Amino acid sequence: MKHFIAAMFVMGFSLAQFSCSKPETFNEAEVRKSIEEACAKYSKAIQEGNLAGVLAEYTDDATAIPPDGEIIKGKQAIEELYKKFFQIGMKEIVFTTIEVGGSGDTAYEIGKTKVRIQPVGQAAIQDSTKYLVIWKRQPDDTWKVHVDIWNFSLPMAGK
Repeated sequence: MKHFIAAMFVMGFSLAQFSCSKPETFNEAEVRKSIEEACAKYSKAIQEGNLAGVLAEYTDDATAIPPDGEIIKGKQAIEELYKKFFQIGMKEIVFTTIEVGGSGDTAYEIGKTKVRIQPVGQAAIQDSTKYLVIWKRQPDDTWKVHVDIWNFSLPMAGK
C-alpha cells in the first residue's frame, strides 16, 4: 500500500509540474517578420487584382471594421468588401509596420499605409491610412488577420 501511495504522489506531482509548465514565449522579432511577410503577400495580391490572395491572409472568422461602414464578419463578407475595392480601382497598398506586440497566439500590429486607387478613366487617387490589426497564429505557425480596422487620412467624399 505504501508503494501505491508513493506512486500516486509521484504521478500527481508530475502532472502538476506538466500543467504548470511555462507557456511558449512570444518572440516579437519573429512575429514582426511573419506579419511583414504576410503584408507583402497581401500587397502583391492587391497589385495583381488577386482576390483569393487577399483573402488568404484572413482567418475564416475574421472581422473587418472599415471606415464609415458596418462591422463585417467572416471571410465571405470580407470577400464582398474587397470585390467593391477592386471595382472602384484599388491598385496598390504599401504597409509600414510601426509597432507589434502580443502574447501567445495573438498579436497586434499598428501601422500606416499608402494606397493608390485608379478608377477607370480617371486620375489616380493617393491616400494613406492608419490601422490596427489583430493577428492569430495558425496551426501551421503562420499568422493571419483576425480583426482589421483602419481609417483613411483624406476626408470621405460627401462629408
